[in-house]
Amino acid sequence: MSVSDADIAFSPELFDDPGPLTTRKMMGGPCLCRDGTILALPHSDGSLWLKGAGGFATRASAEG
Repeated sequence: MSVSDADIAFSPELFDDPGPLTTRKMMGGPCLCRDGTILALPHSDGSLWLKGAGGFATRASAEG
């Protein structure tokens, strides 16, 4: 099952603070990017997989 075009269009609205986001399709699905850096991957089950490292990854893991 793929991510719908409507979900792809809505996904950037979930993030206000990082600034303007763009979407692009790669790796078989969509990616949310800012300044060419991938931030998140919307998944067909409705979840959003966040990319993170360092302190952000530790905090996100702790919060579930």
